[in-house]
Amino acid sequence: MQIISIPAEATIKYGAAWDGFSDSLSGPGSIHYNNSLISDSPAIRSAVLDYTKHTVMPALIDCHVHLNLPTKNNDTPVNRANKFLQSGIAAVREAGSPPGTKAPLSPLKVINTIQAIYRSGCYGSNLGTSVEDVSAALHTIDRLADSGAGQIKIIASGIFSFTNYGETGAVPFTTNELTRMVTHAKAAGLKVMAHATGDEAVQRCLEAGVDTIEHGYFISEETLHKMAENDTAWIPTLIPAAIHLLEPKLSKNLSAHQRETLRRTLERHRQLVAKAAGLNVCIGAGTDAGAVGVPHGPSLLWEITQLISCGLTNVAALKSATSHAARICGFSGYGKLTPGQRSPVLVLEKNPLKQITTLQEPVALLIPS
Repeated sequence: MQIISIPAEATIKYGAAWDGFSDSLSGPGSIHYNNSLISDSPAIRSAVLDYTKHTVMPALIDCHVHLNLPTKNNDTPVNRANKFLQSGIAAVREAGSPPGTKAPLSPLKVINTIQAIYRSGCYGSNLGTSVEDVSAALHTIDRLADSGAGQIKIIASGIFSFTNYGETGAVPFTTNELTRMVTHAKAAGLKVMAHATGDEAVQRCLEAGVDTIEHGYFISEETLHKMAENDTAWIPTLIPAAIHLLEPKLSKNLSAHQRETLRRTLERHRQLVAKAAGLNVCIGAGTDAGAVGVPHGPSLLWEITQLISCGLTNVAALKSATSHAARICGFSGYGKLTPGQRSPVLVLEKNPLKQITTLQEPVALLIPS
């Protein structure tokens, strides 16, 4: 696949286009860039990029990745960034890395949490920095803000068990502590994403006013309604769990009991994702790339496919990785092909609204200069 820089003044001619939010394609037609922004009319001197035999759409966004994980292989963050670009992904939200790591310099646009905040002695040691109490958490938020963090991530629960159905670990922060942390982050102009699994943890996060719930396994329908009322986005991260059943090398490492527990967990999670979509909860596609079995780049199509398996239409699933993802992550100007935006453009062979697998082999990723 080609990665091409769009000149500041350019016209992209296409055979068909999906704008990132409509229920159907348009075209043939043209997208005009004037001073690197999409415009209603062409610039006086526009370079022409001819994709009249192809379909174009906004480039993809992954709402939840770990560019610096795993740490035990020879891959580098720069290589991982390139894998995202080669998969048609122009932007990612980095969800926490071990201390001392940085986001790569790359055409890939990254909103970086730098390090997740977790309570000492609880889950999260591979994702960030520990705090003993809320005072230390507030100081950490200040430090991360001063270091250029684009968002704050709080680890507000453990992870679900593959052995004991419904077990999600300790809930490390009280509602009051979470509220103080969220309020402090928002006073610094930063959104807050919360790793939260289990109904109690998610409810506390919603009461505290977080912007997004990451994972959200074993939540209740009542909590889904609260999420819709609060306009809190949900990144359900299906593929990090599903891959342990889909990939034989991983599945064989589980006992029959663990596989059945995981199957039940995923079945329940898919049902809740479908109900969330029916309640108009804003759903974002996030892969947890860097987790076991989840590669950087290609796994976003796997996650989109998982969302479709929950009952989402192709359009709804694609929104979760374009216009909805841009809103969730705060990627201004991305996710839509409309005037005033500066979204990169993904060029495809076929219509993704009918054939989602066309995302497997994109033709080109066009990035505004």
